[in-house]
Amino acid sequence: MRGDWCLGHLPVATVDNMDAEALAWARQAQEQLMQAVSIGVGTYLSMLLSLYFAAVGVKNFLAAKAIEPSVVEKTHRAAA
Repeated sequence: MRGDWCLGHLPVATVDNMDAEALAWARQAQEQLMQAVSIGVGTYLSMLLSLYFAAVGVKNFLAAKAIEPSVVEKTHRAAA
């Protein structure tokens, strides 16, 4: 009985000696699992919105820094 091993008193079959019905059941279980964990349109939409908000934030940060670059210098002078 190559490929078998025991779990307690119950023999557990491995891929070597699984019959066609068991293999079909395993394939069906795998397909259902993959369908359950698939990422949908909502995931892609949320990723796009996250990238959009990140770009807007970076743009606003750089715009604020370009308008008043002396803010950092003023805070350094005030701290000194």
